[in-house]
Amino acid sequence: MFDHTTNPETVERQSPEVALRVRNLPPYLFGKINDLKYRKRREGIDVIDLGMGNPTDPPEPWVVEKLCEAARDARNHRYSVASGLFNLRREVAKKYEARFGVGLDPDHEVVTTIGSKEGFSHMCLALLGPGDTALVPAPSFPIHVHAVALASANVIALDVRDPQAFLANVARVCESLFPRPKILI
Repeated sequence: MFDHTTNPETVERQSPEVALRVRNLPPYLFGKINDLKYRKRREGIDVIDLGMGNPTDPPEPWVVEKLCEAARDARNHRYSVASGLFNLRREVAKKYEARFGVGLDPDHEVVTTIGSKEGFSHMCLALLGPGDTALVPAPSFPIHVHAVALASANVIALDVRDPQAFLANVARVCESLFPRPKILI
């Protein structure tokens, strides 16, 4: 038992048990490759990173100055709205209307995130649950399978390398599982 009178130095540390949905996640390819890269570098092996696009050169001086200006502005040290900046959501809605003819309410139907992995994961957690199925292209980005699995949903991989096989595969899966597939990625 830990309370405010307990000395944290004398309490045996116990790691919290990770949720089953996390323990059952498939290995994340980028994570495994990064782990291997850092392990090899610690062993003194020079590894050329062709991975995630992390820059190796410093930014141009004008970029650094703009970053410093932004850091000095107190308005940039606040949390934004959870659904993203309204002006950006409004512009996304306008673009959708112009490009696809689909009207979206930026207050209720558009969400922006700081990154595609985060946004994709949030979408899967919002739309999928246990027993749901997602049709996922194969090959695809590793986050696709990972985020669907995190939502405790099932993945059906659709081979997209051969266009004829892909169309037959989609038709077969949809016929055999309808109405189970909830999303097609």
